[in-house]
Amino acid sequence: MFKYFYKLITDNKVPTLASGIAFNIILNGGAFLFLYIIVSRYFDNSLINQLVSRLEDGDLKDLFEYFIDYQNNINYSFFLIITSIYSASSLYYHFINVIELLTKRSYKINISKRLISVIITFVFLIGLNIISVILIEIIGNRVGFRIVIVLVIILLVLLILFVINSYSIKSFKIKKIWKGILFSLFYLFIFSIGFMMYLRVFSNFKVIYGVLSFIFIFCFYIYSICIGILIGICINVRNNLII
Repeated sequence: MFKYFYKLITDNKVPTLASGIAFNIILNGGAFLFLYIIVSRYFDNSLINQLVSRLEDGDLKDLFEYFIDYQNNINYSFFLIITSIYSASSLYYHFINVIELLTKRSYKINISKRLISVIITFVFLIGLNIISVILIEIIGNRVGFRIVIVLVIILLVLLILFVINSYSIKSFKIKKIWKGILFSLFYLFIFSIGFMMYLRVFSNFKVIYGVLSFIFIFCFYIYSICIGILIGICINVRNNLII
């Protein structure tokens, strides 16, 4: 198994595809966040509203409030909404293409991949808001707001891993894809802890090298977790004898 992991990491395919996914996350992630903030406006006690209420007065709070209030002018920004939907849906659209390249298999779909990506994007936007509201209502006052954020992130990651792994297996069952999902989740958990520890230990790097150093490190972090996601997919593909 370790030999298999080493081959995946040293092979050009996984690192190259991971870099493409990381680029699209960095490029199009802002559009997804923008749409999430707009959708959250229609949910009482949403995660965004709770976050803004807990922010201290300053530029960051003003920025969040600006995006939240922007939906009041949605009729005057139709082009921005359409381009944001297209950009946000590109995340899953490129994931589909990457999985097909990784598994060396094309899947026949009755409707276009772009339309599927748009539908998946809206499902994620609405589902994430519903999950966050339920968690805030049920356990928000008991365990604290930070725990709610962590739980929302974990559930979102699990949902994303399930969707992309289920697509990688033609006739999938939960028992056929759980190994790869658990590996990717454990990989993301360990690597995220290491990333946060690095930022905490070397907190003075921003003073020495400036803001650009954080951007480079953050991009490397996104690239690294994309490798973990693709390795998890490869594990499921290998276990199901697709390649």
